[in-house]
Amino acid sequence: MNPLSLGPAELSSLSPRLALRPTFLLGSAVSNIVCCLVFGSRFGYKDQEFLTLLSCINQNFLLLSSRWGQEKQNPDTEFTTENLVMTTLELFFAGTETVSTTLRCRILLLMKYPEIKEKVHKEIDRVIGRSRLPATEDRSCMPYTDAVIHEVHRFADVIPMSLPHVTTQDVQFRAYVIPKGTTVIPLLSSVLRDTSWFKNTDVFDPGHFLDGSGHFQKSNAFMPFSADFLFKFLVIGSAGTGKSCLLHQFIENKFKQDSNHTIGVEFGSKVVNVGGKTVKLQIWDTAGQERFRSVTRSYYRGAAGALLVYDITSRETYNALTNWLTDARTLASPSIVIILCGNKKDLDADREVTFLEASRFAQENELMFLETSALTGENVEEAFLKCARTILNKIESGELDPERMGSGIQYGDASLRHLRQPRGAQTQSKQPCSC
Repeated sequence: MNPLSLGPAELSSLSPRLALRPTFLLGSAVSNIVCCLVFGSRFGYKDQEFLTLLSCINQNFLLLSSRWGQEKQNPDTEFTTENLVMTTLELFFAGTETVSTTLRCRILLLMKYPEIKEKVHKEIDRVIGRSRLPATEDRSCMPYTDAVIHEVHRFADVIPMSLPHVTTQDVQFRAYVIPKGTTVIPLLSSVLRDTSWFKNTDVFDPGHFLDGSGHFQKSNAFMPFSADFLFKFLVIGSAGTGKSCLLHQFIENKFKQDSNHTIGVEFGSKVVNVGGKTVKLQIWDTAGQERFRSVTRSYYRGAAGALLVYDITSRETYNALTNWLTDARTLASPSIVIILCGNKKDLDADREVTFLEASRFAQENELMFLETSALTGENVEEAFLKCARTILNKIESGELDPERMGSGIQYGDASLRHLRQPRGAQTQSKQPCSC
């Protein structure tokens, strides 16, 4: 039974108290949090413009939940007024309606299953207690609560048709080829109700996300972006070195004509195969001009890897490498994996920095090194893959811990957590949480 279909009489039967419809309260609260993040201030709950905004969001959500209309394709990632407005609206839409709707589902389900609610309360009291605020680190000590949260998302299936996605390259799917640029609307219900992943698909059961010992286990059906790992990457270096062209060549497999200087930061992503693992690279291309340094530095935090780029035809960009390297290791992480890229290899006749000189700099600063050409594509993909491969090797050896805050790495599949355990430790039983 869909918890959103419960009527007033059924709600009253689930609780001895008067039934409460918290749609407005939850939507207002979540939307005001978004307002604080975007504008730095909040609306009063009787503000007419705020109420109109909530009403429009709610009506549009009901429309999208029932039948998808034609949507314009998003333009390329650029800092334009149109993109800024659309991003803000999407943040309000996603934050206000989907989160508040999921919270309502959660309340209804816990009302219907008081025994589950009791277990969640006991775990919260045991781990967090009533004398402090919850922290991110508490999650690993609360497997049952984590399982309940995941099961709510599975069972409620708030947006069964997900959101439209566009293929960034030709995709081979079974016996079919989906051309680049094709709009794909995935049917999430086919996965969330798949009996090969979940034994009782029509039953609300947190056990779908617990192993035999009561530890949390994430289902492959919940793997984000169909990737084993997510790595946060930076592309840094002085202006005019071709950073945006490198990113465009890597993602689109073609040279970016008439490239302008990046204003602030730009973003791109690509799923790659590294050592048999599917890795999604989330790449932030930062501006090289000095006036944007205060802005771009805020994006360094939590980066797992970086391409440090200079122009082989410009001694000035090479001389600035030390400052960029210091920023990366200070603001991101001392363990960030960096590859030095001497770009514009196709202009070898105009070279001002020799291969040997740059190679020596890389060796002295413990960096990997390649010369690349965004124009021809030479070594561009190899630079990103080499950096990602090094990160993956460090995870497997235990040097990098993806579960550490700010590591720049996320698991797509919980079963891969054994990769960072020391050899021989995989056969040991799990230790109880220190909480």
